[in-house]
Amino acid sequence: MPGFQSSLARADSLVDNAASTNGSRTCGLIMERDSAVVAFGLGANRLLKLASRDLAELSTTKLEATGGDYGFTANPNRDTIYLADGKGNSPGEVGTIKVISSMTLAQIDSITISIAVRHIAVSPDGSTLAASGGGTSGEAIVVVNLQEKSSRILPATTSLGSIAFSPDGAFIYGIGLGKTVDGKGTLGARVFRVNVATLEVTDVIAFEPSTPTIQGLAITSQFAYTFLGGSSAKPGYLVQVNLADGKVSKRLELSVADFSFSYARFRISPDGSFLYATAWDQLLKINLASFQVVARVKIPDQIYCLDIASSGEFALVTTWNSIRNIRRVNLTASEVPTLAIDAPSALLVNGEPLNALATSDSGLEVALTSLTPKMCIISNGRLRPVAVGECVVQATHPNESGWASTSLEKRIVISRSQMGVKSAISTLSLALNAGAGRVDRASVTASVDQRSRAVCRIVKKTLTASAKGQCRISINGRTASNKKFSKSMTIRVSD
Repeated sequence: MPGFQSSLARADSLVDNAASTNGSRTCGLIMERDSAVVAFGLGANRLLKLASRDLAELSTTKLEATGGDYGFTANPNRDTIYLADGKGNSPGEVGTIKVISSMTLAQIDSITISIAVRHIAVSPDGSTLAASGGGTSGEAIVVVNLQEKSSRILPATTSLGSIAFSPDGAFIYGIGLGKTVDGKGTLGARVFRVNVATLEVTDVIAFEPSTPTIQGLAITSQFAYTFLGGSSAKPGYLVQVNLADGKVSKRLELSVADFSFSYARFRISPDGSFLYATAWDQLLKINLASFQVVARVKIPDQIYCLDIASSGEFALVTTWNSIRNIRRVNLTASEVPTLAIDAPSALLVNGEPLNALATSDSGLEVALTSLTPKMCIISNGRLRPVAVGECVVQATHPNESGWASTSLEKRIVISRSQMGVKSAISTLSLALNAGAGRVDRASVTASVDQRSRAVCRIVKKTLTASAKGQCRISINGRTASNKKFSKSMTIRVSD
């Protein structure tokens, strides 16, 4: 299944490039054909223009700092950027939306607005701008005719979230966050629409008053997509709402780990087949036909902004606080996941079962099984040795979510609890030969820990014991691909 891949453990190796704003908070992201513009710094007081493929810095400019809230978007041609200054929260204060050339980063105009703007959207034909937010005059949506520079204001009875235009530009869709404007009452989360011509408001769907927070909004000609947030005890879910009848037509319930939304950002792929969604530190790719997560990438920081290239080949994301906080994610590359098995390399027969865990950098569940059930058994994530010899366990990654199927084996030496010198030598031989097909056997060496030299020694590759006690041995070598590896084992010498 095609999709993008990235690593939970090695994000930088799968994120093609990363750039820095020196740890400053990134506040907005707009991608053009060959470049991208990022607003960052305290109060979005700087703009940075980058080459979108290699993230090389092209230019930067300093702006007057915005207030605590802001909106940031561009017109459909991506040649004009709109950045709200966030002002309007104090009595007598007037807010402004800066109009900026994406080519030069110079401010070319401004729009006076009566609210402190949190969200901005521009109609598909570029003629109308909508802004939502609040301030001393209350929550409202302001609709601006960009050609005539005239505006109309629509007061709201609920606190407002994201807004978006319909593909034909006839409606503005928005989400009500479920609280009254004064924050004291509960109305229930909702998706509503505003007729641009008349400013008539109708609910598309009103959720139950007990519905948790609503985050993010994406609109197609038929559907609205939004996320109803959960809690640490109950997962949230993504819903597809039919715009014609206002009913939830599809629902995707996810784990808290998948969808911990603080700054939900949604983008529809250029071909309309996929929805990209940010979920804390993950970027998820959701197939809109099956309504399932088909791929994900984990970034080592909270994702703040997202935009998709018009080609659909890659995305840019900005993150909250990390040093390398602008990242390019390849959306079409494939990669075999990296597996790991967390289990000891040596066990005592009939000893206490120990935890055994297999993990993958894809984040998907990995099956761990015993290939030698006469030697060891795995049950409920616990490994139990049952006979002396070599236990082989295998981790298997499923062929799903855009990841290739792969497997990894680990060999575990199982010895008796009371071990003499001959048994110890046999056990060491097993350990040295474990995984012989994957290592350069000539490079393998074994040495006795200094603390064990009163108990045992290795002379000319022969283990000898001189006293009872714990014999600690380190085994080192190189794999067939010339990578170093190191293992350790402890042998109990009793006769």
